[in-house]
Parts: sequence; structure tokens; C-alpha cells
Amino acid sequence: MILPPEVGESVAAMFTGTSVRLVQYPGAGHMPMLEQPEATVRDAIAFLEARE
Repeated sequence: MILPPEVGESVAAMFTGTSVRLVQYPGAGHMPMLEQPEATVRDAIAFLEARE
């Protein structure tokens, strides 16, 4: 089962006082790092390198 986007948006909205970036991978299920490794590692590296 894949959760609808509204669930992710609802959870992200619960984080107040900080910025949240919700990333969705179309076509991926519960294991996006195995299903779309190039996209997920690119986003993980960008997250780790981000500076505010």
C-alpha cells in the first residue's frame, strides 16, 4: 500500500518552527532507495550538503 500525497503533506505540516521539504518519488513504493536509487541518493546528498 502506498500512502496518498495528502498524508505526507499532513505529517509535514505538523513540523512547526522549521522548514520541511516533502520529497515524493512517483512510481516508488515503500522502498524508494531500492526502487529509484539515483534519485534518492541525489536528494540525500543535496540534503546533507545544504547550508542555510
